[in-house]
Amino acid sequence: MMSDLSPAYTAYANDKSLPFTLNLLTCLGATPDTDGMSIAKAISLEHPNATITAFDGFAFYQKNYLGTPNTFSISSLANVQFDKKNNIINNGNGFVVTFQNGQEISRIHTSEYFKRL
Repeated sequence: MMSDLSPAYTAYANDKSLPFTLNLLTCLGATPDTDGMSIAKAISLEHPNATITAFDGFAFYQKNYLGTPNTFSISSLANVQFDKKNNIINNGNGFVVTFQNGQEISRIHTSEYFKRL
């Protein structure tokens, strides 16, 4: 499926020994399911020489979200709260997780990760 959506990915799909980095800028990309598997982990298992980074939690990309300017953060799934319009309230307790060869090699809290940018 990724080859269909990204011609640049086709070379990596055909030669799994090629190293590459993939940043999944989506909600829950590193959040494990009930079997402990996440999308990021699955991709890193399929491509052992790849480095896959993803969010464990909900990604927020909003300007003026609940009165805070230029919010870019990750909210954890634990203790999720909702506002009056049933929108998830960003608690800022999510993580940026990096995988290689199916193994988690880095887990950085949102607050620390965005200080580095």
